[in-house]
This record gives sequence, C-alpha cells and structure tokens, in this order.
Amino acid sequence: MVNCGRFVACAIAMCLAARVLANPVELPQFDDEVKKELSALQQSTQQQVDFVMNSGDLEWARDLEKQAHKAAVDSIEPSKKEPVHPLGEGRRKLIFVSWSMGEHEIKELLKEYNGETDVGLLFRGIPDGVKMVDALAKVQKLSLDTKSSVSVLLDPVAFQKHAISVVPAVVIEDGDDVKAVAKGTSSVARVEESLKSGKGGDLGFVGPSLEIAERDLIEVMKEKAAKLDPEELKQKAMARYWKGQKMFDLPHAEEDRTRRLDPTVTVQQDMIAPDGTVIHRAGDKINPLSIRPFTQRMLVIDPSVPEQVSLAREQIETYGKSQTVTLILSSVDVEAGWDDLQRIQGAVSAPAYLLKSDVKDRFAIERTPSIVTADGQSFFIKEVYVGRGHVNDQASDTVDP
Repeated sequence: MVNCGRFVACAIAMCLAARVLANPVELPQFDDEVKKELSALQQSTQQQVDFVMNSGDLEWARDLEKQAHKAAVDSIEPSKKEPVHPLGEGRRKLIFVSWSMGEHEIKELLKEYNGETDVGLLFRGIPDGVKMVDALAKVQKLSLDTKSSVSVLLDPVAFQKHAISVVPAVVIEDGDDVKAVAKGTSSVARVEESLKSGKGGDLGFVGPSLEIAERDLIEVMKEKAAKLDPEELKQKAMARYWKGQKMFDLPHAEEDRTRRLDPTVTVQQDMIAPDGTVIHRAGDKINPLSIRPFTQRMLVIDPSVPEQVSLAREQIETYGKSQTVTLILSSVDVEAGWDDLQRIQGAVSAPAYLLKSDVKDRFAIERTPSIVTADGQSFFIKEVYVGRGHVNDQASDTVDP
C-alpha cells in the first residue's frame, strides 16, 4: 500500500489548501477514506494549535509571560534538527515519474517494486486543476489496485536537486552521496548494473523520455503566496483565535464581600521517597501556601464596565510598586479581539490576561470585580461593589468556603 501518510504530510506542509487553476484532469471515482484522513490530520493540527494557545497557568503571571514569549519564538524559528528522509538515511533508489507516463505505467512500477522499502516513486507536483485531496485519492486508488507498499512521495525538491526535467529517471544515492543519475529509464536494476561495472555519476539518457505533466509544486506555491495578502491572513488568524476563547459572563458584585479560602489538602496515601524516607503519611494535611507563598495581588474584572477598569487602574497604581499585580479579564469583545485587549491594557498601563477555567475554579471566583490576596495560610477573595454595571443574576456555581 502506498505510503499515503507521508504523501499527506508533505502535501499539507507544502500545499495548504493549494488550488491551481487550469484545465481539470479527469480522476477516477474514489471513496472518502483519503479525504477523512486528510481532514483528521488537519483537525489534529488545529487541536494542537488550540492547546498551545489556550493552555498555561495564569497563577504566576510573570512565568506565563516568559513561557508565552518562548513559545512564540520557538514557533517562528525553524527547527535545527535535520529532517529524516522518508526512505531512510542509507542507500535510496528514487524513480522520478509523472502522470504523462500514463496510469498503466505507474501501476506496473508499483507492482514491480512492491516490498522494496528503499525505493520511492517521486512526483514533482499535482495535475493542473486538481485539488490536493483528489490527487492523493488517485494515487491511493492505484496503490489499492496493485496492493503495493512502495512509497509515493511528492518531492519537487528532489527534482530540482538532481536537475530532473524529463521522466522517467532513476537516481541512486547513499545519504548525501549521489551514486548515479540516469534519464529515460525506470529500471533500478539497469542503473545498478552500470554501477557494478564501474560506471556512475551522470549516465545521461539511456532511453526515451517524456515531458513532466505536473508543474513544480514549489513554483506553484510561490505564485500563490505572491497573491496572498499577509495583513488579511493575519486578521483572519486573529479573528479565529478570539472566537475560540472561552469567556465568562460572571455576575457583578452588588456589595463588598470578602471570603476566606483554605487551600489545605489531605494526603490520600503515603508519600515515600526512593530511599524509603516517608515524606507524608496518608491523612496528613498540607497547605500549599506554607510551601510556596502567594505574594501577588490578582484582580479579576469585567472590562466592559468602566468602573471596574478604573478600580483595576487604582489597584495597580497603589500596589504595583511593592508587589506583582496581575490583571485578569473575565471576557473581551470577541469581535474587537486584540483591539479590545489593547484598549484595556492601555487604560491600566499593565498587561492583561484572559480568565481560565482552572484559575476561576481554584480561587472560587464568583463575581467581578474580585481581588485575590493571601496570607501564610489562606486566600482571601474580596468582591467590590463599584456602584454601576449590569447586574447578572445568574446563580453562582461555587459555594462559600
């Protein structure tokens, strides 16, 4: 069976939503399995992106800021690791093909080299007017028809590297060392015979050749990229980000109220070090604040209420020089997105973060505005009435500790 996973991965990396306008090529009808695989890969990728963007513990804001900055840098900088070739790092036999050779010839090659893991059929691109998923389906159908395990790769870089401008052609390489290049043949055995007889390097044309039907995918993507509006892409990406964020419609405080939250936990089973030392016995009480003091002041506000924004600014001005003041927002205007966040940050002259479910639950945040502080044993959640704002009468899902 064709290595469709590798083909799909290459396709996604090099041709995200690629669509080339030209005369369509007639393709055989095929089931939805390949389309489902591509869709699953795209969904998995989106879930990973969402996880990276949504995760992070806002309890220690300065640490989060550093982590977020590092994640952003890491996502931009290219990996320093050398990519592993799909056919392995040893001796490889590359057969350069095109649909101009005809479906029957491609099938015969899949049958002939079935089971040879160091052999790959390489295409330069996809037929004009054909969507990537349909091109994958066409290759997959041939693989199913022939029951072949030969890897089929979309590799325009290899065509450029070995200056392959016609098909068929064979290249035998060992790592980065090119042993032989022959045009006008798809016979690996013929090229290997030449190597055994002492003939290597560029063997020239050893048989008839055909033009390559597919355009170089890299050139196609360059043309497509040149037509894209970077600013439009940026705006769409930011819009998707904000629409994916969870917002909290918390009630507004109707009176001043301070609640005490005891974070003490009970050890459920003995905690024993590798050397046998008992760290804690089952039933022991542990207060995290006795291990790691909470020295900051955390503000949770609804930024749509001017009085709550004013309270945040006053708190930051009053306490910001002596302790870390972390501003957390229960929600932002999804349509305005970054503009709304920047508006709030500008109003208080400090960074602001979105409220996460774990922070809301950990500190039993019920209403806004709330100010969270702590002494050596307990957290204190102070709700402040600011005298204005729509009162949300939803019942709180958290009881007073």
